[in-house]
Amino acid sequence: MNEKEIKAIIIDDEAKSRNTIKAIINKYADNTEIIAEAESAKVAIKLIEKLQPNLLLLDINMPYESGFDLLKQLPKRKYHVIFITAYEGFALRAIKFHAFNYILKPVNIDELLNSLNELEKIIHTQNDYDQLKELIADLNEPKVEKHKIAIPAKEGREYIQISDIIRLEADGSATWLFLSDGRKIISSKNLGEYEKLLPSEEEATEHFFLRIHHGDIINFSYIHKLNKQDNCFELNDGTIKNIAQRKRSTTMKILKKRNLI
Repeated sequence: MNEKEIKAIIIDDEAKSRNTIKAIINKYADNTEIIAEAESAKVAIKLIEKLQPNLLLLDINMPYESGFDLLKQLPKRKYHVIFITAYEGFALRAIKFHAFNYILKPVNIDELLNSLNELEKIIHTQNDYDQLKELIADLNEPKVEKHKIAIPAKEGREYIQISDIIRLEADGSATWLFLSDGRKIISSKNLGEYEKLLPSEEEATEHFFLRIHHGDIINFSYIHKLNKQDNCFELNDGTIKNIAQRKRSTTMKILKKRNLI
C-alpha cells in the first residue's frame, strides 16, 4: 500500500461532522490518511504534538476554545489548515482574505476532495505558518479595513493592507491592484471575486469599495473629485474613472450618505 502524502487530524466538537469527513476521506481520498480525531482544542494540542500531522481539518466554532484559540497555542511547525465552519461572517471573511481553504457545513464531497487535491501539490514545499500569523493578527483587529489581504501574484502570495488599495481594474480574468505607494500588482483572481471579498459601504467606516463600472472597483477614501457633468471620479493618484450609468444611482446615494456631495 502506498504511503499517503497528507496526514490529517480532524478537530471538531461534533461527532457527526467528524464521522462525515472521515467517511468521505476514507472512501474517496487516495492522498489523505486520518491519523487522529479530536473533539476539543485541549485534546487536539496533545495529538498534534505527538503525531505531527501536516494537515489540520479544523472546526472554527467549538465550545470553550475555538479553532482560532487552538492556532494561537501551536508552535511554529510545517502544517496546513483547512477550516470547517457552519457560519458565514467576520471569521470567514478573514479566512477568505488570507486565501485559506475552507469548507462550509454540511461538508460537500467535491469541495473537500478538491481542497485535498490542491493541498497535495504543495504539501512538502510550503506551510501555513506565516499566513496563520497574519490571520490571527487580523482577528484581533475589529476594523475590517485595517486587515491585510493575500494577493496571489506571479512572485508568490503578497500581503497588502486593504487601506493601501486605491483601485482595482479588470484585465481579462486577472485583476490589477493599484496601491497608495505607486505600485501595481496583478492578481490571478478576477474582479468579481474582489467585489465579493473587499468591504462594502455597509461593512467599513473608512476604506470601503464599490464597483463603479464593469472593469473598475474604487476605494472611496481615495476619491479626489467628482465631475457630475462627465459622470466620473478623479482619484488621488490622478486617474479618471467613469461611473457606469447603472451604477450612478447607488454611487450618488453613498456619496450623499457620507456627506461627500
